[in-house]
Amino acid sequence: MSSVSKARLRILVVVAVAILVFGVVKTFGPFDSLPRLRASARSPDGKLTVKVFRQMLQHFPSLRVGLFVRVYNDQEKLIYERKIFEDGWWDEDFGEMYKNIVFDGEEIRIGPKFDAADYFVIRKSELGNAKAAGGS
Repeated sequence: MSSVSKARLRILVVVAVAILVFGVVKTFGPFDSLPRLRASARSPDGKLTVKVFRQMLQHFPSLRVGLFVRVYNDQEKLIYERKIFEDGWWDEDFGEMYKNIVFDGEEIRIGPKFDAADYFVIRKSELGNAKAAGGS
């Protein structure tokens, strides 16, 4: 093998390794921007499914992580979506926040937030909108 061929092969291997490392870091590392399921529950009557996702919102200049709630009807159509929390925390710092989904009469409660009695509340009357406005 000539020295030119060896140099090309080395460059090709370096580029392939760099692409592989970038892909792994982008998918699983600190640059992960894919929504990751944090909690999920189905209503007792089976008509609603509630899912809470964690997603990286911003990497630079400061790290921003958000939690989103999505509610689906029995045909798996999205009927409600809202950002319920945003902060400059890593996922591990969320701890047990927003892992419980409770169907309570005309309300869906997601929490707890910082306090064990503090939940994010969705009233079932709000679910008539195609998508609710974002925000906390």
